Amino acid sequence: MMAAAWWHLDAMKWMMAAQQGGDALAQLIREEPPGLEDARERLAQLVGEAREMAGGLALDRVVLCGFSQGAMTAMDLALHLEVSFFSPDPNPNPERSSRRI
Repeated sequence: MMAAAWWHLDAMKWMMAAQQGGDALAQLIREEPPGLEDARERLAQLVGEAREMAGGLALDRVVLCGFSQGAMTAMDLALHLEVSFFSPDPNPNPERSSRRI
């Protein structure tokens, strides 16, 4: 039975790497799975469209989340964004809860 997926994840490849040890896993985690780039682009487009529908919502007001592959895809997109949410804000605004950690 095939389930819906954001991108292809070869579970057998991961199980074999786990049996081979740390070096095999270290190499595997550096490989980008087939389809992940396309999923990232589709999610970025979705976020962009949602921001437009919300009247030009600032990116720092957007929350990315997901479950399982959705969470991995959301994290992947966040890590590929050209902005940093962790750099000091030169004009901090205490009214904005998105800056609080």
